[in-house]
Parts: sequence; C-alpha cells; structure tokens
Amino acid sequence: MRNFAQIKKGDIVEVNYQVAVATALEKASDATVAGQTSAVERAPAGAKPGMAAMQTRSIVATVLEVDAKNRTLTAQVRGVAS
Repeated sequence: MRNFAQIKKGDIVEVNYQVAVATALEKASDATVAGQTSAVERAPAGAKPGMAAMQTRSIVATVLEVDAKNRTLTAQVRGVAS
C-alpha cells in the first residue's frame, strides 16, 4: 500500500472487502484455456493511503446437460486456472 507511513495509532481505517461471482457462457475453441489475471492499483503519492486489488479466474468446461425449466446446467471441467 502506498502512503502507509501516514497511518498513525488511533486513526480510523476503513476497509471494504467484496466478493463477487459473474458467469458467462461462450463457445470454446481448441485453443481456449483456463486463465487467471490480477490487477493492483495504488493511491497516488501524497494522497490518502489506499489500494485496490482484483483477481479473475476462468475455467473451461464441457456442458453435459441443460435443464431449461430449472435454469441449471451440468458441466465437466476441462481446465481450471491455478
């Protein structure tokens, strides 16, 4: 975290931690592979201490069954980002 030295004993620190899941279905090609990306953004020099981080993972799976009535599907995972 940039500007960490500005934090002193007795300061009130606000932390926001969020977890979200998003799903998208796309046709895969033979070249499609599982993947993982990360991004970190730090506060500008001299600003209030702060940072943001994000991690995204993708899998590749074969759809085995679709239940349109219950809006579910069964899939077999072919590749998982590690």
